[in-house]
Amino acid sequence: MTFRNDLLGTDFVEVPTPTSWSTAATADEWPAWTCPASKRYKVTAVKLVPATAITASATDTVTVSVQNKGAAGTGTTEVASFAFDTATTDDVAAFDEKALTLSGTAASLVVTAGQILSIKKAIAAAGQIVEGKIRIEFEPVGA
Repeated sequence: MTFRNDLLGTDFVEVPTPTSWSTAATADEWPAWTCPASKRYKVTAVKLVPATAITASATDTVTVSVQNKGAAGTGTTEVASFAFDTATTDDVAAFDEKALTLSGTAASLVVTAGQILSIKKAIAAAGQIVEGKIRIEFEPVGA
């Protein structure tokens, strides 16, 4: 995981996908980042960089998302997501960065002190393998 401490503009955290995501039929969710005390950030981009190609399928789908779990770890606010569910259109080559779609609700993009962001893999039917890393970009915002 990479985190730069010089928050003078857009910053980021990069999180490797868990080993369980290497199994197509496994849905899973993992903690990615905790917002530091006395801080407030706005997520500006979320990108998946797969180590292997993802071939989208209308049946064996996979959705990758980032959720704000809140400070207690029980939240379900979706920050960004992308469903690999349309063959050809949603395919992504290995090492080709894929932007996840940010939430259209501005408040869903704000992360405050102590809140935890998770990375989540949801599947339908046999699912898909997702290996690589997820990059979450954010910038500090006022109170």
